[in-house]
Amino acid sequence: STYHQLVVCRCVSLLAVLVLFVGGVENSVGYKVACQAVAVMLHFSLLSMFMWTSALATLIYTKTVLIFDTLPAWFVKACFAVVLGISAVIVATTAGTTQMNAYTNHKYCWISDIN
Repeated sequence: STYHQLVVCRCVSLLAVLVLFVGGVENSVGYKVACQAVAVMLHFSLLSMFMWTSALATLIYTKTVLIFDTLPAWFVKACFAVVLGISAVIVATTAGTTQMNAYTNHKYCWISDIN
C-alpha cells in the first residue's frame, strides 16, 4: 500500500542517517574528500528523511480528514520526485555556492559554520 511504501522510504533514509553518522562523522576527519562526502550524504539523508516525514503526514491527513478523497495512483512517484529532487537541489546549492567549504569542518564531518 501507499502508506507502507512511504514508511519504508522514511526508514531507509533514517537508516542511512544512522549508518553515516555512526560510521563516518568522526572516522573520516583526517581525509578531506571522504569527510566532505560523508557530510554531503548526511545532509542529503537528513533532508530526505524530513521530506519523507512530510509526505507521510500528507498521506495521513488525506486518509483521516479527507475520508472520501482518494489519492491518485501517481502519488508515490510524485513523492519520490519531490523528496529526492528538493533534497538534491538544496545539497547541490549548498555545495555549489560555498565551493564545498560548507562541508569542511576540522573536528567532525558535518556542516561547518561559515561566516
